[in-house]
Amino acid sequence: MSAWGNRSSSPLLQRIADSHTPTTAASTSPITTLTLLPGKTFSPSNQLTALHLFDRLLEVNLSGKVWSDLSALSGKLSSETCTLQILRLGTSEFTSEDLSTLLPSQNTSLLTLDLSSKSLTTLPCLKPFKTLQNLDVSRNSNLKITSSKKLSDLCSSTLKDINLSECPEILSSVEEDFFDVHLNSLDISLIKPGSYLNKLTSKVLDINLTGIEGLETYTLFQGSHLVTKKLNLKDCKLKSCGGFKNFENIEEIVLEGNPDVINEDLIDGFRSSLKLLDLSNCGFDNISVSVFSKVLGLELNTLRLFNNKLYKHESLNEIWGCLISNLNTSKIVNVDLGGNEIPQEFICSLFESLHTPSHLKTLELGGNKFGPQSDESLKILKNNNPELDVARDIPERNLSSNMVVGSNRGFEEGSNVKEEVEGLMKKAGWKTGEFQG
Repeated sequence: MSAWGNRSSSPLLQRIADSHTPTTAASTSPITTLTLLPGKTFSPSNQLTALHLFDRLLEVNLSGKVWSDLSALSGKLSSETCTLQILRLGTSEFTSEDLSTLLPSQNTSLLTLDLSSKSLTTLPCLKPFKTLQNLDVSRNSNLKITSSKKLSDLCSSTLKDINLSECPEILSSVEEDFFDVHLNSLDISLIKPGSYLNKLTSKVLDINLTGIEGLETYTLFQGSHLVTKKLNLKDCKLKSCGGFKNFENIEEIVLEGNPDVINEDLIDGFRSSLKLLDLSNCGFDNISVSVFSKVLGLELNTLRLFNNKLYKHESLNEIWGCLISNLNTSKIVNVDLGGNEIPQEFICSLFESLHTPSHLKTLELGGNKFGPQSDESLKILKNNNPELDVARDIPERNLSSNMVVGSNRGFEEGSNVKEEVEGLMKKAGWKTGEFQG
């Protein structure tokens, strides 16, 4: 059995060690990543072996594994010989006390620390990680940062990317100026709003506010020198939305799932720097032709109009005519019209209008009505405009990157393998799901 197929971690650890010997390294590249899947055992002797490899490895993924001697691990992380840059560690029972024990006296190699899906309640000072750039503490539902702290009190100034998503109360007690350092990206989706939001746009380049309800964008987007380039407001149930003119360098805006804010004032407020606009799930079945025309007239690179119920529009002929005329003249490169259940005859008319090459290079149409007539029209289109890529597969947009989808049909009657695997994955903090159908 191969090192990866063996239930024990020992063969895999030995294989990694062997890859760093002079004779082996001369013929093959040394292995620099250690990932132990949930089914692998990880005994104290395995942990000791792995500890010696920290002087050679760059990435270690031990999510779901119990490290019995955190003090020894802390000592290795404090060593000048430690080369580790990425560390993912601990089961769902990993606590704030465990994290405090893990903290090294000093570490100058680690760039990424992933503590997602644990049992953290407080966040100790992480400044001993002097080069830390990426911190993920998402899905720690009871994690809360005390009001007296600022981000600069908790982390090194090297920190650039933070994921605090799905920690509802994490920022409920912090002051307005908690984010006192500049960041490349901040994910605070599905947490409670607060005054800490007021200064984000002057500090963070990429902000994910998905699912934070009750936002007032006219208040949040005030002032000058707003540095944000990417802004995600998906499913915030906004009742009004504006203030985008204050973003001098905005490049991407996601307004998916906010049907009440799509109007002419919103579209007119976008800066010329905008390159990607996502208006998926915004209920275009009642959109006016004038607003729809303004959307299509934006000088974007990518426009997403997925699942907007266009097939229900009472003036679909007029809306579709507007779409056809604009796509032939606009500068949009990628358009997503998937999931709109558009009838076949409308799809055919769109294909017939695109025979002449234009700026449009990618057209996503999965989830619309196709048949023999549209299939034939698509063949003709590909011959006349081979540079245009038309995707017609049914989109699957509801699967997160860590969702496992399976079926009972792959397991024998009475087998407990499925339950064992799912139990291990849940302990590791992975999400599991089951396909129904």
